[in-house]
Amino acid sequence: MSVPKFKNYDSVDLQRQGDAFCAALNAMGQDVHRLWATEQWTEYVLDWFACAAPTAFEGRPVTVDARSAKPRRAHRMKSLAQRKTWGEFIVDLAHTTYPGYDDDYWTMKYWERTLDGGPCQVLFALESEWANLNEVTSRVAVLHDAAKVAAVNARAKAVVFASRDGVHDALVNDIQRLRAVTRDVTPWLWIDVPWLVARNEEWAPNFGVLE
Repeated sequence: MSVPKFKNYDSVDLQRQGDAFCAALNAMGQDVHRLWATEQWTEYVLDWFACAAPTAFEGRPVTVDARSAKPRRAHRMKSLAQRKTWGEFIVDLAHTTYPGYDDDYWTMKYWERTLDGGPCQVLFALESEWANLNEVTSRVAVLHDAAKVAAVNARAKAVVFASRDGVHDALVNDIQRLRAVTRDVTPWLWIDVPWLVARNEEWAPNFGVLE
């Protein structure tokens, strides 16, 4: 499975990520959505966007932060490289130019490397929230996580969520309004992997870029 790499951390990159991510899900088919638990979906999202990190940006190595990978249960995920990460940096997943950890994060050695090094910045911030089938709970949970993305100073941002039964438009509007009231001018990617409730229900992962 080919995951596009970020190049400039701009709206073009986010469009490319949304296209590729939704195409990969559609290729797997809706049965995988019915069978995967939300935990597996979170792992898939984190692994995908970990794979999307370039090795360097503007001459600085790129570090990927996310929770440690969990054991895999879905065979269709095996074509996607599993991430090697230590823990979260504010959000579910981030690409930064902070130094890599090399087993010394909780020491002054790491912070001396950081303080004596080049510029450190967050390039990409992502939150993933699947919530549940309840409309109100879903919107509240997604906004709770999207607020973290809004608060982070990053070049590009993403929110991945799951909608159901006509809530999609409300959720996208919620995210647009949140971005507006926080006066965020950076581009945002939203990806909706909708809940599949009935076997004959149409399943169509979709995305958009706010800029």
